Amino acid sequence: MTAAVHLPAILLTALAILCAYSLLYRLFRAHPRTLYLTAATVTLWFLLTGTLAHRGFFTNFTSLPPHLLFALLLPAIAFAIFALTSKTLPEALRETPLPWLIAFQTFRIIVELVLWRAYRAGAIPVQMTFEGRNLDILIGLTAPIAAFIVYRTRSVAFGLIWNILGFASILNIATIAVLSMPTPIRYFMNDPPNTLLAHFPYIYLPAVLVPAGYIAHILSIRQLLQRRRP
Repeated sequence: MTAAVHLPAILLTALAILCAYSLLYRLFRAHPRTLYLTAATVTLWFLLTGTLAHRGFFTNFTSLPPHLLFALLLPAIAFAIFALTSKTLPEALRETPLPWLIAFQTFRIIVELVLWRAYRAGAIPVQMTFEGRNLDILIGLTAPIAAFIVYRTRSVAFGLIWNILGFASILNIATIAVLSMPTPIRYFMNDPPNTLLAHFPYIYLPAVLVPAGYIAHILSIRQLLQRRRP
């Protein structure tokens, strides 16, 4: 972790906090009860993952599945339950401007720059950056352009295609990250292995920022499909 000390940890933490709560506020500001409950849940998740990372829980890569996968999978399960049961969410999506959830993905530019600097510091392998197999920065760079196109044209088809590509990009880098960990299923054998994300505060990348990305894509797709109906 020597190299990791020099990484922009404060920036990553601030970005995770900003993305999580701005997404909640934009969606549920007209629904205070839902806003407070989801914000409290997210706060507990920040505290839980931060504490576990600080105590080294996520650095256990010998078990299957690796502990770090819990940080990725639990938000997906929680979101799926919420999306299927919430009576507030459809109304919240109707109240949210179409381009907002697309423009939100601009935050991925900063994430990719943090990963690139981590690689340059020798803390993560090259395949997790845009110098390797990670093309996610293209989603961040095109997000404001895609949002403007949707704003001007109201094109549901364009919005759907862009969101699907963005979601596929998240799956790509998540798969690369998992296959770069020092586990029995490791595929990328170049050094260093992907262990940085198991440490505090870098745990907020898989535990908060990755979920924020795919949740925004799923919500944007659902929103576009809602607008498509007569």
